[in-house]
Amino acid sequence: MTAGWMALGLIVLAGCSHQDPAKGPQNPGGSSASAPRPTESELAPAADRSHDPVTAFDDEHIILPDGAVALDAGTAWVSAWEGLVAIEIATEKTVVSKLNGQRATKQPERGSPVVADVGGTRLVTTVAALEIAGSGTQRTQFAIELIAADAATKEKAWSTKIPLEEAFAENVDLKIWAVDRGIAVIGYGSSLWAVDLATRKTLWDKPNISNVITVGDGAIVVSSSTGSGDQQLLGLSVLTGQQVWNKDFKTGLLESSPTFIAAGPRHLLIVRGEDLAVSRMEFVETRTGRQVTETGVTVAPDACSHDRAETIVCGKYKYGSYGMFALDAKTGEKLWSLPTNDRDAPRFTSAWHGVVYGGLRGKALMLDARTGKDRPGTLQESPDLVDGLAGIFIDLGNLGRADERRATARVTTG
Repeated sequence: MTAGWMALGLIVLAGCSHQDPAKGPQNPGGSSASAPRPTESELAPAADRSHDPVTAFDDEHIILPDGAVALDAGTAWVSAWEGLVAIEIATEKTVVSKLNGQRATKQPERGSPVVADVGGTRLVTTVAALEIAGSGTQRTQFAIELIAADAATKEKAWSTKIPLEEAFAENVDLKIWAVDRGIAVIGYGSSLWAVDLATRKTLWDKPNISNVITVGDGAIVVSSSTGSGDQQLLGLSVLTGQQVWNKDFKTGLLESSPTFIAAGPRHLLIVRGEDLAVSRMEFVETRTGRQVTETGVTVAPDACSHDRAETIVCGKYKYGSYGMFALDAKTGEKLWSLPTNDRDAPRFTSAWHGVVYGGLRGKALMLDARTGKDRPGTLQESPDLVDGLAGIFIDLGNLGRADERRATARVTTG
């Protein structure tokens, strides 16, 4: 099973926290609960508390720890300073899978945890930067710690270390790109490692891989520049790290440089053009590099999200005009696109089970993922991550970047 591909709320870049007018008012304090949270024994079974689709959230919220966050079955998982932290949102019960060593003095940017089913067990994984102090003539050593927790019990399952030959640097990403076929693809700077989560063995490592686009369906898709200034797209095997396909792109006066966007667990978009003036957009398989279709969409997306059903929703929100569109997850067929002559495009935040969440003119709103039509109902704010039990809401920094240091969570109520 593939997990951890680019869901919109998992694209994490630190920025200055501020309230986004498109996401409605947000409580600046701590938990807004006026009464103690229920215990596990006091709660109804999760199946009875779950909602599908999700159209409402509780007024009360909790503030999550600092760190990149993922959501699974009503539990927030955070790549925090002390390790991998699980917070059951309904009860605020917290379990910490602590690091097995000393955090490195210089810390890279932490990536979001990744949830995947491995050998019949649902695991939550993250990575951390460790420093092993030297003594005598022994030099200080460095390692990446891969931590795995059991998603059901929230307890730490195991951890393993990957030696690093040089010290860590700040402002460099350290993350799990995805877990695909039981293999965790780990990136730090321009280096990649593949670790089998069943055996905890490193299968391969590769330097000088700086532009990972997506991981899924057995392939890691990366981009690079050729000596002539043109661009190249490569597909690497998750199992071996070897190249399995490539595509070359010529640029010049008549051809702009393409951009590449992950589009769900098995596809990516190759986009020519920018803002709301895209000239060509291809829907391509990650496994083979084969074009499935040309979408006909003219909106250049910043990110796309699979709704965990049958639709891929993409949004443009960083620069210029807002834009949004939806594709069928299997065929790449365009379902709808905004703006139109009579409708504006909201700022896209997330999509789940047929509902698209976003904000426009200071109001949170919902759209139907298949038709793009406005759905009835009002939200206090639109979620960045959502499942049947809970939503996570992330304050936005400059240029639409998510700031995980100010994330709150609410249970679903409808």
